[in-house]
Formats: sequence, C-alpha cells, structure tokens
Amino acid sequence: MQLFYLLTLLIFYLTIVSTVDIKKKVTYNTPGVTDRLLIFPGTKWCGPGNVAQDNYDLGSDRNVDTCCRDHDLCEPKIRSGETKYGIVNHGSTSILSCTCDEVFSNCLKAVNSWTSQIIENIYFRLLGRTKWCGPGDIASHIYDLGRFNDTDKCCRNHDLCQPIILSKQTRYGIENKGRIAMLSCSCDSAFYKCLKAVNSTVSRIIGNSYFNLLHRKCFYFDAKKETLEWMKVPDFSDNSIIKFVSKFTRNPFKKN
Repeated sequence: MQLFYLLTLLIFYLTIVSTVDIKKKVTYNTPGVTDRLLIFPGTKWCGPGNVAQDNYDLGSDRNVDTCCRDHDLCEPKIRSGETKYGIVNHGSTSILSCTCDEVFSNCLKAVNSWTSQIIENIYFRLLGRTKWCGPGDIASHIYDLGRFNDTDKCCRNHDLCQPIILSKQTRYGIENKGRIAMLSCSCDSAFYKCLKAVNSTVSRIIGNSYFNLLHRKCFYFDAKKETLEWMKVPDFSDNSIIKFVSKFTRNPFKKN
C-alpha cells in the first residue's frame, strides 16, 4: 500500500514536470542515477544541486523550497572526499548528520503539500530502500545492495560502468565542461535493458525518471573514424506519463 501511495505521488509529479521547459532542468556532477533528476517545479533548491542565485533566492513554492535550502546548507556534513570526525567519505556526495535529515523531514511534514509529500517519500522512502539508486551510493562494498536488490544491481552496474567522462575531465580528446558525467551508449543501453528485465514498479520509476524526463544523450566512440558522436537516448514509454506503469516499448539507441 505504501508503494502504491508513493507511485501515485510520483505519477502526479511526472505529470507536472512533463510540462516544464527542458531548459529549466538541472543536472548534478556525479555518475549516479537520481543525481540526474530534475529540480522540482516551483523550487530552486529541491533536487540535485540548485538553481538559486544566492541563499535567499527561493522559488514560487517558498515553504517547500525553504526546507530544501536549509537541508542543503545544514551542518555538520562530511563532503565527498573529506575526512571529518574520524570518518572518510569515499562517496561522491556529502554525508549529512541525522539531525539535518530529521529537521528536513519535520519541515516537509509541516508544509504538508503535494510537493512536500513527494519529496519526502522519494528522499526518505524510495531512495532509502536502495543503496546505489541515488547521487553516489551508500553501499559499504560492491555487493552491498538495498531492499530492492534487483533494481539496485542495475543502478550499481550503471554507476560503475566504463567508459565515462566525469565532469571537468578530459578524456578521448574531449573536455567535459558540464556538471554531469558523460556516459557511453553501451552503459546506458545496459542500464535500460537491466531495468526492463527487472520489470518492477521501482525499476519503472527509476527508468522513466532517467530516460524519459532528462532527454539525455550518450556518446560512443567510432574506432574506425576516431571520432566521438552523440546519440539521443530514446524514451522508455509511449510518450505517456501513465503508460510507463505497464510497459516500455522503444528500442534504445536505435538510429533514426
């Protein structure tokens, strides 16, 4: 029942963002899955990263955005690659204190809107049941999987997939100036097929979020031409927000 409730909320969210201008979508500079999700409509802080001009810049949904902003700025935290309090953060995202998360949860509950409920459920329930399907990972080793282990395997393999060009990295003769890692088409294709093979509600949520909402492109290297080319990653469904619940139909990486 909880999963059905979460799915209902997420469908509502997808319905909203399907009308949002693609230029307002934001990415984050880690190779995980949900680091490539969107900033929530009406906010500037609720999502991976932020699009705020300064700490006082909030979206039209100010109450929810205040919760997200305070959570993003909350201390203490252990940033990626940092050693603090005797703990080394090997992950690609910050480790936040339990107090920060508790305040965030209470703030969202106090707002008590559709958006705050969606954010709370995705952050604390859906992603909390996987260890790889999120910005970076919280796994202790590569065999450490969450409750939705089949979907988690797909996310893990995608996170670790090579070749990849990280943000600000120069590789294969090109510089990635963006804030998000460039993944090869072979990595995205394997991820697509893995999620489809799992064929669960959670795998569909992850798949449609990653492939349908982002309109991402992947790269492949043509050894004969020694060139790097881009291909549009096709949709996971039949251009319908609701249809993703039952099926994904498009063949990934089929050239037009």
